[in-house]
Amino acid sequence: MTPEQLKASILQRAMEGKLVPQDPNDEPASELLKRIKAEKEKLIKEGKIKRDKNETEIFRGDDGLHYEKFQDGSVKQIDVPYEIPESWEWVSLEQISQYIQRGKSPKYVSKSSIPIISQKSIQWSGFDLSPSKFLDEKLLNNYDSIRFVQSNDLLWCSTGKGTVGRVTLFTDNYKNGYKHLVVDSHVTILRMLRFANPKFVLEYLSSPIIQDKIDEMTTGSTKQTELNLSTIKKTMVPFPPENEQKRILKKIEILFKKNREYNKYYAQNIQINSEFPEKLRKSILQYAMQGKLVPQDATDEAVEVLLEKIREEKQRLFKKGKLKKKDLQESII
Repeated sequence: MTPEQLKASILQRAMEGKLVPQDPNDEPASELLKRIKAEKEKLIKEGKIKRDKNETEIFRGDDGLHYEKFQDGSVKQIDVPYEIPESWEWVSLEQISQYIQRGKSPKYVSKSSIPIISQKSIQWSGFDLSPSKFLDEKLLNNYDSIRFVQSNDLLWCSTGKGTVGRVTLFTDNYKNGYKHLVVDSHVTILRMLRFANPKFVLEYLSSPIIQDKIDEMTTGSTKQTELNLSTIKKTMVPFPPENEQKRILKKIEILFKKNREYNKYYAQNIQINSEFPEKLRKSILQYAMQGKLVPQDATDEAVEVLLEKIREEKQRLFKKGKLKKKDLQESII
C-alpha cells in the first residue's frame, strides 16, 4: 500500500465512523445541529448574513430515513451516501455554513499590489501565494468585507482541469503580512458557522468519499470543468457529535504523522528495489572474479598447465602466419 493509499484509507474510515469508537456519553450530533441552527438565525436577525431562500434542511425522521425540508415546508425523502453511526447526522454544507461564495476575477495589475488567491495557490502539498496575480489595492474598496478571506475559511478549487476539488483551510499565517486577501473566480469560500468544526469538514472534503466523485460532481468540457455553487451547497457531510469530531481529528493527526514516517521508508524501499538488480549483477560478477561464486575442485587441472597450452597455441598460430612475432611477447606476473 502506498502512503497516498494509506492516507486515503485513514480518511475513509474516519468519515464512516470507524476510526475511533463512539462514546454513548457524547451529546448526539442532532443537539449540536440545533445550536448551529440557532446561531445562523441569530446572525440573520443581526443582519450579518442573509437568509438563503433556496436553502433546504436535511434531517433524519423518526422512521430512521432521511428527508429534505424546503422553505415552503414541503418534505421529500432522500438517499444518503452511506450509513453512519446512530449518533451522527447527515447535513448539507449550506446547513452548517454562514457564507459560501465563489470569488470574482477583477482587472489584474502588475506585482507590488495585493495578491489574489487562485486555484494555483491551493495545492495538496500546501498553500502558496507566489503563483497569484495581483489586484490594485484601491479596488479592495469595491469588495464587501464578507468577501475578505478569514482565518479558518475553507478554500475549495471550483474550476480547472486537474485543480478542481483541491481544498485547504486558510489561516492568518498565509497572509504574508497582507491585511486583506480575496479569491478569484476559480475558488469558493466556505465559512463555517460557530460549533461547526472547519477542520473536520476539511478532512471530509479531502477524503476519497468526495475526491473520487469530483468528476461526477462537476460540469463543463474536457478543457474546463466546474464545481458549481449549488452543487457545493448541497454537498452532504457526515456530522458526528462535537467530542467525537475532536477525537477523530486527534487520531487523524497521529496516524498522518506515522504515515509521513512510512512515506520516508516507502521511498527508501522503492530506491532499494530499483537499484537492486544492478547491484546484484555487479555483486555476482565480483564474486565470480574473486573465486567465490563456485567452489574450487582439487582435481581440476592447474592454471599453469592452461597457460602453457595457450603459449603452445600461440606458437602454432605464429608458424601458420596468423600471429605476428610481437604477439608472442608476454609479461610475467
